[in-house]
Amino acid sequence: MTSILQQQDTLLRVESFKPDNTSCTINEYLGQGGMKIAVIEKEGSEIKVYAAFANQTPGCAVSLAVQRIVSKSLSSAYSNTHTSTDTSHPMYTLESAGWEELAKVLPAYLKRILSPTTNDAAKAELLDTDEKPHSLEVMYREACRLLYLENAQRALTPDQILQYHRDVYQLRNLRLVIVGEHDHLPQIQNELDSFARLSLDPVRPPALDTIRRHALKETMVTTVEIPEEDESVGKILICFFGPDYVNMVETSAINILLEYLRSSLASRLMTDSADNETLGKSLTWDWMPQSQTVIRLWLMQVPTERLEVVEKRVTEILQDTADNPVDMHRMRECIQQEKKQDQLEAKTSELYFPYSIISEWVSDNGDDSTLRKFQSLSEYGTLEEWTGENWWAFLRKLMVDAHHVSVLGKPSRELGSLG
Repeated sequence: MTSILQQQDTLLRVESFKPDNTSCTINEYLGQGGMKIAVIEKEGSEIKVYAAFANQTPGCAVSLAVQRIVSKSLSSAYSNTHTSTDTSHPMYTLESAGWEELAKVLPAYLKRILSPTTNDAAKAELLDTDEKPHSLEVMYREACRLLYLENAQRALTPDQILQYHRDVYQLRNLRLVIVGEHDHLPQIQNELDSFARLSLDPVRPPALDTIRRHALKETMVTTVEIPEEDESVGKILICFFGPDYVNMVETSAINILLEYLRSSLASRLMTDSADNETLGKSLTWDWMPQSQTVIRLWLMQVPTERLEVVEKRVTEILQDTADNPVDMHRMRECIQQEKKQDQLEAKTSELYFPYSIISEWVSDNGDDSTLRKFQSLSEYGTLEEWTGENWWAFLRKLMVDAHHVSVLGKPSRELGSLG
């Protein structure tokens, strides 16, 4: 093994396994410069490449600006590329007809990500964007500004944006996930090694090697105007910091707990008011897969004049819920429902493993953990042993006893007409 590691032109396969109850095989490679590559062998699958970088602040304005310039650089050269707009991290996708074509295209594709066009025209485009985010994006970006101090800076210069790109977009921060019918990665290792040698900086800037933990010192509630034609109803976003993404037990527990809370919280908000007025018509929970997860509660079609009242009522209902016994029959149903959904997605979803691997990478920052955590769903066995006291302790830690950020979306017809 030592001799292989010492060979500078060889990919090292460090992991190979078949996840339970699936037809795919996952192989893990380590390339030059710390680049990590996962190949998912899946029958009947076209070749797709997913690329993402660790250590990016979620929803960060400078990260979004870098994403724009990289996306423009890629789209100018390749028609079969796509950039996701995941708020936790940009992800770049390349489709290929086969391994032979991929061998020709991939090195140049990666070079454009690491070294996008940065002439004067490109720099001007960094600050001159015609982007018109929709109301939910406006609200989440405002929440990110309050959740992360790094996002407080609104005015950016091209030099700041390009420096951020140099700091974050490095090989040791790069994770590639390749999905294909067969694993022929070793056959294109020469192309990848040549790319890696050309891309290594003689003096590498310091990477952001520490996963930053965030804690709110106080609850913050703010109001922003959002582009909507109907000014009679607005939106509410409530955010809580959750557990580390790499904690498989607790992240699975989030899904189960949110499903348990969803129906009861929704029904009480729909009818629970002194004058029997509906307090909202749509409630959804989700959470963002980043190093420190963020739990988001969205309330839609809330009467504009009741936004503050409803936001406060949500926290009261959560407190009241934690003060009453857990319906363990209902909780067990939620556990089984979530487990079956996970099993189904692992079998059928093209994106299940690529997204899981990418999310693990951008969250874990490339420590010594392996992808073996995706081999089984053993975390559900642990959760089946949780008692009511365990569940409510988890609820109190995450939401009831924790500070949060709330963004009240006040509709503006004027902003809506500008979109």
